[in-house]
Amino acid sequence: MVFITTEAPKTELNANLKEMSRGELTALRQQINELLAGMQENKLKAELSYHRYKGSGKAWVSKVDSDTKKILGFVDAESNVKTDTYRGYKVFLLPDEFYLFCSEGTKSRDSRRYVEISNGEEKSF
Repeated sequence: MVFITTEAPKTELNANLKEMSRGELTALRQQINELLAGMQENKLKAELSYHRYKGSGKAWVSKVDSDTKKILGFVDAESNVKTDTYRGYKVFLLPDEFYLFCSEGTKSRDSRRYVEISNGEEKSF
């Protein structure tokens, strides 16, 4: 079986995949799916909506300090789904930590809330 490393150039990777049999490719796909499922364990899936004409028109998640509620950094979205030309939602997979959610609110303000995630469950703090 061929092991794929991140250092392998793309052309070499494609050549190795083309040489593999159907059974080897199926086994490799199963291993990849198991690794991806393991990465998503104990993570909360958060979907935040945005609307271009409401509030700032943005949706984001940031890590915060639990004592001072100061923003430590922003979290990258797993996907951004546009449902219309001016609205959509972003999907975040979040491990246990403290966060600030910002999403669509009223016409002039965003909806913001502080959240603690523990064991894949959301709690306000």
